[in-house]
Amino acid sequence: MVQYQKKNVTTPLHPLEEEHSPKNDESNSTWDTAMILLVPLRLGLKSFNFAQYGSSLRKIFRLKQCIGFIGGSVRHAQWFIGCAPSLPTSKTFSSSSFQLYGLDPHTVQMAPQRRNAGSSNKVSLDNYIKSVIGIGAGGNDYKKQLSVMDMKRLDPSLCLGFYCIDSCEFENLCANLDKIYDGSDGSSSMFEVIDLCPDFHSGNQDIEALLECGDDEDDIGAYESDDDDYVFL
Repeated sequence: MVQYQKKNVTTPLHPLEEEHSPKNDESNSTWDTAMILLVPLRLGLKSFNFAQYGSSLRKIFRLKQCIGFIGGSVRHAQWFIGCAPSLPTSKTFSSSSFQLYGLDPHTVQMAPQRRNAGSSNKVSLDNYIKSVIGIGAGGNDYKKQLSVMDMKRLDPSLCLGFYCIDSCEFENLCANLDKIYDGSDGSSSMFEVIDLCPDFHSGNQDIEALLECGDDEDDIGAYESDDDDYVFL
């Protein structure tokens, strides 16, 4: 007869749970596991706000932890891995705009080879990217695989991606985000990193008070006037 031993599996609590205590997490803040951080954003109402966020989005590619962002046009997202000033030869040339360079995830891409056959040497990431986008010896073959898009035509909904090897890399990312978003060029920060979890329940009492106040006004009828007789079609 085989007897199985029951193991107690503990799962981390969600920050919004009442049993969750941020103070208990401070002792376990050190970690050595790689992490991919995805930050979904909407940078504009109906269109991408280039005047406010164009420079900020361009600076993201300077960070070594940045792995690009997912975005593009409606119902056709792409993976953008870099940007550069608009070329005078492009149809959508603008001296104040930038071109985004990306890969289409809806097409088949070559799988990365982390090690050469029979060798312990790793293939560099730069060589892999060059092989995927088709950069040859002349450096002019990238147009075969690389898609180009003017930043001003970007859809406001996008998702930034960052890769951190360990907690030190994450702390370095947070520090560099503060440096590039110092406001020296008038650009706005796309998002902020804070040390404490926000209290999402702090405004519930104010909302409930407003709702109760609105119900009392409806019952009393003290604000009735002749304007209520008009009907807007």
